[in-house]
Amino acid sequence: MNGKPKTRCQDDDDARPGGAHSGRSGPEAASRPAVLVARQPICNEKLDVIAYELLYRQSEENVAVISDGGAATAEVIMAAVIDIGFNTLIGPYPGFVNCPRDILIRPEAVPGPAYRVVIEVLENVIADDEVRAGLRRLRDRGHLIALDDFEYGAHSQALLDIADIVKIDLRAVDEHELEMYARDLRASGHRLIAEKVETQKQFERCRDLGFDGFQGYFLHRPEMFSGRRVPMNRIGLMRLLVQLCDPAVSVAELEPKVSADAGLSVGVLRCINSSYYNLSRRIDSIQQAIVLLGLDNLRSLCTLVGIAGFSDRPATLMAQAAVRARMCEQLAVAAGCANRGCFFLAGLLSMSDVMLGIPLAEAMAALPVAPEVMQAVIAQNGILGEALRCCREYERGCWSAAIFQQLGREQIGRAYAEAVGWVERANGTFS
Repeated sequence: MNGKPKTRCQDDDDARPGGAHSGRSGPEAASRPAVLVARQPICNEKLDVIAYELLYRQSEENVAVISDGGAATAEVIMAAVIDIGFNTLIGPYPGFVNCPRDILIRPEAVPGPAYRVVIEVLENVIADDEVRAGLRRLRDRGHLIALDDFEYGAHSQALLDIADIVKIDLRAVDEHELEMYARDLRASGHRLIAEKVETQKQFERCRDLGFDGFQGYFLHRPEMFSGRRVPMNRIGLMRLLVQLCDPAVSVAELEPKVSADAGLSVGVLRCINSSYYNLSRRIDSIQQAIVLLGLDNLRSLCTLVGIAGFSDRPATLMAQAAVRARMCEQLAVAAGCANRGCFFLAGLLSMSDVMLGIPLAEAMAALPVAPEVMQAVIAQNGILGEALRCCREYERGCWSAAIFQQLGREQIGRAYAEAVGWVERANGTFS
């Protein structure tokens, strides 16, 4: 969200991560610069996702300043969003797109449909006549306008009459200023989004002040669940998921394990028989599902269905766990690594503290995991740890550190894009 120049990786909110590949081939793709795209959730007071901010860089080399490439760079960024597709990146939700001046004065460069694209004006944009005219044209087309990192000043205030949404960086204001912003901006009819929400206390304070949306590291931390007793059925489900990801498990062992858990087996069969798979005949047993999907695919599906059962956890956190697991698996596939189930498991268990609501070390001690998986999750050691570290750095937008084996930047980006798309498509079968 922050448009300030950056020369190093900062926290999750400052990062502009990405890496999704357009999927095109041929001369057009060859001549197009690599574009890095990802997403960060914006949640409501119930911690349900209401929108995503699309985070991007044209390339690893120009990470410091987005707008240096001018209008051509902006068009490349927008083309990447179109090529990958809004549905893949953000499902049914609106997408906040950071726009430099070059885009704002050329509204025709912004992809539609307008109701899906929220124009986010970076705080370093000067509110001159061209910018104001461009924003009015965008708003007339149906776009919502959001002001990023808002602080009172001549230029920012000059855009308030055009803006629908105002985003406040909690690190940049004190308690008095926060109350003033909330009071004045709500009174003027603006919707408020709190950025850099890092603690539960900050979240609750902004919620009490009437903020409409929340974005920040708090949404990815497990503190909100501390002190809760972990239900035994959740521990049991996590143990089952660990066993299903064991590369040594056989078909004869897998079928009764899944069938014995009524909720898991019903969820798997419901998913298989949904439009997601579009099968020509109905599948009525886990044994049939194993034959149809194969062990690796069924392990992944069981894990996704199992995660969906953690209904007392914010959906955005559970989706992140699934994306991380799938991305680790896809990195293994791209690099030709064996035992991809272990990679999937390492990605999943890296968020076991969030899923179980207890410290990571305690969560891992309660699960029957192999030593190499344990070392990957706790210390990011070994090849599994390398894949997990790549996912973590990718999420933070630290491109130079997001490496795995000899994979190129576009291969890593494709792994992320595939993981996001897989989770978004499959989640539709559980609703």
